[in-house]
Amino acid sequence: RACDQCRRRKIKCIATDGLNKLGCQNCTNASLPCTYETVPLKKGPKGSKASVLHELKQPRRSPLSQDALRDTLAIFFSKLYYVLPIIDKSELSRIVDLEQVTLERYCLILSMCSMVYTQVLDRSADELIRVTLRTRQAIDYVETPTLDSVHISFFLFATFFGRNIHNTAWFYLREAITFAQLIGLDNEESYKNIASCTTAGYRRRTFWVLYVTERAYAIQRHHSLSMQPTIDLPSLANHDTQQDDDLTGFRHMVELWSKIDIDFLTLWNDTRRQVSADYMVNLHSKLQDALPYTLDIPEVQRVDILISQQWLRVIIWQLSTSRMLLSSTASETSLQFTFPVLVCRDLLQITSSTTHDVLRVHGLGLVEKLFEIASTLVDVIVCDLQLTVHAQTPEAPRYLAEVLKLMRLLRPGRNPWTAILEDKIKQSLP
Repeated sequence: RACDQCRRRKIKCIATDGLNKLGCQNCTNASLPCTYETVPLKKGPKGSKASVLHELKQPRRSPLSQDALRDTLAIFFSKLYYVLPIIDKSELSRIVDLEQVTLERYCLILSMCSMVYTQVLDRSADELIRVTLRTRQAIDYVETPTLDSVHISFFLFATFFGRNIHNTAWFYLREAITFAQLIGLDNEESYKNIASCTTAGYRRRTFWVLYVTERAYAIQRHHSLSMQPTIDLPSLANHDTQQDDDLTGFRHMVELWSKIDIDFLTLWNDTRRQVSADYMVNLHSKLQDALPYTLDIPEVQRVDILISQQWLRVIIWQLSTSRMLLSSTASETSLQFTFPVLVCRDLLQITSSTTHDVLRVHGLGLVEKLFEIASTLVDVIVCDLQLTVHAQTPEAPRYLAEVLKLMRLLRPGRNPWTAILEDKIKQSLP
């Protein structure tokens, strides 16, 4: 056993006699008292791993009661499943006691609930996140990822996105994508070995949800893409009627977002690259033609797809603006100065025929899209006031007021986007 001084100095303790009664050689040479007063620490895991191990050996205490858990999952499947049809409800409905599920399935359920709390109920999910992350430390999910691993990371992304914590959100989205690639969700060949059509279907849906989400978030935060359309869309075959409805809207959503490719994101993120007016007009046409005139799908899906389409129209117009492609005499409306006014008109037609409860389901993500459209409209109104004597867009202020009112209704109180828009209006408009 090393003496106290050698232990502190982190050097080998060399005895001067067999029992070290006269002090060790190091202490003698340095004229230090040779003592053995420090009590040795017990062997075994220390720090975080030990506390996690101890915690996991205790009876599992869920942050939610059984009733609250059931109600929260019911909200997910009634309100969010149409937009995120990636979890098999029949599997979760068989769970009657969280004590009996695996640690990873336990984390999956808690992460789903944290997303519902943040996106739909607008409640704090701090404890749900803490327990999810703490429990996950005991799982070797990095080396041996599963489909549940993908879903947990995705729901953590959605939770942090809803809390406006975007670096952490991007981290978990990229983690989900990495796990998806590791287990072969992006490889069409991997689906040939899956006997269950249901299992294969949920894997395909998960891939395409990640594909769409990465594109939307890459535009919002000027990130790069890592996913390409490398597998087939889920088939409408081998599913019941309700799932057919889910997949019809789901396929429309993918078709819309597939128009946003890596070429567009490169132009969006790199202002030095030039682009032709023909390219922008063609992109607008593709976006417009991506959806049928009438969408006969559940309302919660329909409004998500249509508002995303209007938001993308504004994003493409912003790119045209940054490349100096607009003209008051352009034959194409998408290259005209007043185009965002038309987009806002179409947006309000969509929202006016949709209940506020359905709009709220889409959380802060939808509010941010409304903000982007309204903020662009403010810029148009300002330019109109500066450049012309008679306003070319007399209806624009009314459209702006209606979108702002909607944003206040959807996320009252803790809504950063409404505050930013209000400040911009106050500073920019008379």
